[in-house]
Amino acid sequence: MTILNAVQAYVAAKNALESAMTEASGLVQTSIPQAQNDLHVAETSVQVAGKNLRNATTASEVQAAREALEAAEQSVKDLTQLKDNLEARVADIERRKGRLEADVSNAARQVWVLKRAELMEQFEIPAAEFELLEKLVAATDGEKDGWGNRVLGDPINEKYGRLLDQQRSKQLRDDMMDELIAGLSPD
Repeated sequence: MTILNAVQAYVAAKNALESAMTEASGLVQTSIPQAQNDLHVAETSVQVAGKNLRNATTASEVQAAREALEAAEQSVKDLTQLKDNLEARVADIERRKGRLEADVSNAARQVWVLKRAELMEQFEIPAAEFELLEKLVAATDGEKDGWGNRVLGDPINEKYGRLLDQQRSKQLRDDMMDELIAGLSPD
């Protein structure tokens, strides 16, 4: 997979998550309350049509009231089904949310694997400086009475300060991702 493909997959995964969350939000904030309101109105219409049927005094009034009652009852069934469908859709999105978030995370991780490989190809330490760094690490190992990967950064951190703090790391990742995404769009 190329870095371009990985960035495209990341953007697609992120868009899928955002689209699902926007849909769920719209359903919860607008569509479901509207369906509930419409259902309440339809239930009231059933009550009114039932009362009209009980109060009908002619055959034509009875027939008209019966038709109005049947239409109102069908409306209640339809609106109940609509509300149930909308609520089921929100529940489905909530069930899929974790998977969508994992897809975004995995796609981002793949971008960083490929970006790291690209940067590692560009990264070079001249032999003399590399040997000096090895000696510094070895001396640090001796000073700390042991060996560990954590001491690799100690000489750099000691001389230049912390190489990369968490906030700076996040900012650099965000900047690189923005550059990679911007590279998708033709200028």
